Amino acid sequence: MRRTAVISVGTVAAVVAVAVAVAVAFNLLVARGAIRDQLEAVLTATFETPVSVGRLNITLLPDPSLTARQITFARLDRTPNLSVAAVHVDVGLSQLWRGELVITELRLEDVTGGLAGLMEYVARMSRPRTDEPSVDMALRRILASPVRLLSQGGRKLGPYELAVQFGAEGELMSVTLARLDSLVRLNMARGDPGSVSFGFMARDWRIPYGPPLTFGRVDAVGRWLNEENELEISDLRVGAYGGALAGQMRLGWGGDWLLKGQALLEGVDAGAFLSDLGRSGLTGRLDWDVAFELRSPELAGLFVAPEMAGDFRLRNGALVTRGESRGKPAGTPLLAFDDLEGQVRYAKGRTELRRLRLRSRKLSTRWLGPYEIKLQTAEEGGLHSASLRREDDRFELLIRPADGGHRLDLDARRWVLPVGPPLRIDRLELVGQLTQSDRLRLDRINAKLYDGQVEGKGSLAWKDRWAMDVNGRVTDVDLAPLLAVFDKRSLTGRLNAKGEARLASHRISRLFKRPVIYCDFSILEGAIHEVDLQRAAQNLSDDYVTGGETGFEQLSGRLYLENGMLTVDDLRVASAAFEAKGQLAVGPQSDLYGEVNVGIRQVSTLIGIPVRISGTTQEPRLRPTNAAIAGAAAGTAVLGPGLGTALGIKAGQAVKKLSEFLSRAAENARAE
Repeated sequence: MRRTAVISVGTVAAVVAVAVAVAVAFNLLVARGAIRDQLEAVLTATFETPVSVGRLNITLLPDPSLTARQITFARLDRTPNLSVAAVHVDVGLSQLWRGELVITELRLEDVTGGLAGLMEYVARMSRPRTDEPSVDMALRRILASPVRLLSQGGRKLGPYELAVQFGAEGELMSVTLARLDSLVRLNMARGDPGSVSFGFMARDWRIPYGPPLTFGRVDAVGRWLNEENELEISDLRVGAYGGALAGQMRLGWGGDWLLKGQALLEGVDAGAFLSDLGRSGLTGRLDWDVAFELRSPELAGLFVAPEMAGDFRLRNGALVTRGESRGKPAGTPLLAFDDLEGQVRYAKGRTELRRLRLRSRKLSTRWLGPYEIKLQTAEEGGLHSASLRREDDRFELLIRPADGGHRLDLDARRWVLPVGPPLRIDRLELVGQLTQSDRLRLDRINAKLYDGQVEGKGSLAWKDRWAMDVNGRVTDVDLAPLLAVFDKRSLTGRLNAKGEARLASHRISRLFKRPVIYCDFSILEGAIHEVDLQRAAQNLSDDYVTGGETGFEQLSGRLYLENGMLTVDDLRVASAAFEAKGQLAVGPQSDLYGEVNVGIRQVSTLIGIPVRISGTTQEPRLRPTNAAIAGAAAGTAVLGPGLGTALGIKAGQAVKKLSEFLSRAAENARAE
C-alpha cells in the first residue's frame, strides 16, 4: 500500500513538471515575436547601440531555454564593432510564467570587438544614470568566451573570457577579463561615485599599442575616473628586460590621448629596451629615474614623440653601430665604458644631456666630464644641430647646418684628450665640415701643447671603421713630457717635424694603437738616454756598451712608422764633440736594429768608426762593427790622425771597406 502511494506521488510530480514545461514552452512559442522584441530592447539598452535578432530558437527539454542567433550590432561612432556567433539566454521561469522576460545570464560565443570600444562601454555603463532607462534592463550577468579584441592597429588580442555583473537597477557592478591561458587578468569593480577600481596582472605580456615592448610580469592597481576620462595607476610594478620598473602614471583620453607619470628603472638591459622602442646606439644596464609625458591624437601614436627627463646611469655598456658595418651586424661596439651617467631631457626632437660623465678602462681610469650635450633632430629625421660643452667651459663643440652638411667648431683649453693617450692640450681650435657620407673634413687644426704648436688639416671617417688622416707641421714641442705620456723617457729636446699621419681602428678606443706616420723631423738641444755614441765608438773590443747618455745639438732624419715598425733613414746626430750618420729601426717588440758611423772631433788615435746598435729600447747595446774592430789598426795607420770630422765619418766607412778587402785577400791566400 505504501509503495503504491510513493509511486503515485512521484508520478504526480513528474506530471506536474511536464505540465509546467509544456506550459512554459507553449508560452515561449506563442510569445516568440514579443520575446524577440523585448530581447532586442534589452540588448540595445545593454550595449547602447541598436541590436537586431535574426533568429530565436526555443528548446523545450530538458529545460526551456532561448538561443538568439544572427545578432547584428549597429556600427556607431562611439560603439565597438562587435561580432557575435551566438547568444544564449537564461530566463527566469517564474517571471516568464507571468509574461515577463528577466535574463538571469546572457552567454555570448565567439565575440570579436574593439579594445578601445570596450573601454568606452565600461566607462559609460559605470556612470550614474541621470535619465530613465528606455526599457527595464532585467539583466543580471553577461558571460562571453572566447573573446578576441582588436587593437587600433588591427592586431587581434586574446582569446579572453569576459564576465560582467549588473546590479538590481541595471548598474554595472564588476567586470573581469581574463586570458584563457591565465597569463593576463583584469578585474574592475564599481568604486566611489564616478569611478571604477581595478587590478591588472600579466605575465609574459606584450603591450597591444605602440612599440613591441614585452614584459615578464606586470602588476598594477588603480582606479578609472569616468567623468575625467582618465585611468589612474597608483602602483605599477614591472619586471622586464632583465630589470625592474616601479612607478605611478595617468592615462587620459578626454581630448588627445595623454600618458603622464614617473617611473624608476633599475638594471634594465638598455640595448634590448631601446631596440624594441625603435632606437639603438647604446648597450648596458640602465638605472633611470624618469618623468615622462606622451601625447597623441591616436592611442597608437603615443610613443612617437615622447617627452622624458630624469637622472640616468648606464653600467658596463658601449656605444654601438646602428646598422650593419664592415660585414658585422648592427650593435657592433665602438666605444666601451664602465659607467655613463648624467641627466637627460628629450622633447620635440631635441635631446639635452647635462652633467654627463663617462668612465672607461678602455680609455683611462679617470672620469670624463661633466659635459652638457644638446641635440636637435631635423624634421625629415637625422641631426639638425648639436652642442657639447664641459660645465667648466674648458671644452665646447658646436655643430650647425652649413653648405648642405654641417659645420663643426671645437674650442678646448687646458684639456686632456679623452681617447687614447691622455695628451695634455693647452689650446685646441678645430674647424671642419660634416658630410652626409659619415666623414668629417678637418679644414683647420691648430693646437698648442707641451710648449709648442701643431698646425694642419685632415679628415675623420667612421662609416666602415674609424679612420683619421692628418698632414701638418709640428713646431718646438718639448719631447720629455710628451713621451712621458707614452711611458717613454729615452729622448729629450724640442721637436720640429713636417709630414702626415693615419690612424685607423674598428674601435675608437684603439685609434692610437697602431698609427702610420711619415715625416721629416729635427730635434734641437736634447739628449738620448741609455745611449753613449762616443764611448761606443772608442770601444774597440767585443764588449757591448750600455747606459750613459748622448747629448746633441741636433738630431734629424726621415721617420716611417707602419705596422708597429719604426724606421729612421738619413739619421744625423751632431754636437760639438762628434757627428754621426746612419739608419735605425725599432721592431714591434721594441727590438733595436741599426748602424751609425760616428766621427769624433779632436781624437788623435781614431777619426771615425761604424757602430752597430742592438738590444731593446729599454736596454740598448752598442759596439763597433766586427769589420771596424778588425781593421782599426790598419785604418789608423793608413789614414793617420788629425783629419776633419766629415772626413772622419768617411774614414770610418773606409776602414770597413779596407777590412773587407783584407779578409778577402786572406781567404784567397788560404785557398792557394
